[in-house]
This record gives sequence, C-alpha cells and structure tokens, in this order.
Amino acid sequence: SASTTSALEPLTVHKDADIRSGVARNQSCPPEIMEQLSRDPNKDVRYTVATNPTCPARTVVRDFSGFECQLRYVLLALPAFVG
Repeated sequence: SASTTSALEPLTVHKDADIRSGVARNQSCPPEIMEQLSRDPNKDVRYTVATNPTCPARTVVRDFSGFECQLRYVLLALPAFVG
C-alpha cells in the first residue's frame, strides 16, 4: 500500500545496514522497495531481500550473479520459484 511504501522508503537509505535488512525482511514490504533494496551495496541486505518469501522472482533472478554458486541452489527453493 502507499502508506507502507511511504513509511519504509526513508529506511531504505538508512546508514545502518541492519535497519535496511529489517526492511528487506518485512513480508509486507512492497515490490518496489524490494527492488530498490536488491541493489543495496551491502551483500547481507541483498541476501535478505532474496530470501524474503514475498520477494518477486524477477528481483531474485537479477541478483544471482552476486551470490556464491551454492547459495543459488538454496535460492531456487524459495517460494518465488517453487509456487
């Protein structure tokens, strides 16, 4: 929703990566915020986006090149790919 987006958006640029990861972990996080966080400079934030079960598959797929080979197999088991 628009209110969720407006509440979370300022946190996507917070200097603390743990805060950004918290946003990425939120299962109510809108797809456009997930998309933004999927390009975060911190790999832990990107991993949190990729492992959020509500993350759109297209967002995860685009970021595969940034993950180790073993992690790709784990990501393929996520709901975005299994359903």
